[in-house]
Amino acid sequence: MPLDDSRRAEVTVLVDFSTAARTDPTLDGLAHETAVATRALVRRILTRLGSAGGLRPGLCVETETERLTSLLDGLAFTAVLRPDVLDAPTCATVLRAHLDDLGPAAD
Repeated sequence: MPLDDSRRAEVTVLVDFSTAARTDPTLDGLAHETAVATRALVRRILTRLGSAGGLRPGLCVETETERLTSLLDGLAFTAVLRPDVLDAPTCATVLRAHLDDLGPAAD
């Protein structure tokens, strides 16, 4: 997430790399590996969170992996390309709200 200058630079490189990989077959394998590894990391985090009781019962980890990965991708993409539309504090707020919705219901 582009929440500060350093991470904004990293996400900018990732966006540029991903765009280049669409037209340069020599980059496609690494772009695919990156997408798969991101999902594996998100899945691992959600699985551990679920095992610790931090997820709402009955959630499908596979579906939530795709939802969270897509949310992260969308926030990062928009925040890098259109920071005048989506700023870092709003990214953090949206992500926090999503993660809160995944948690167990408050008693």
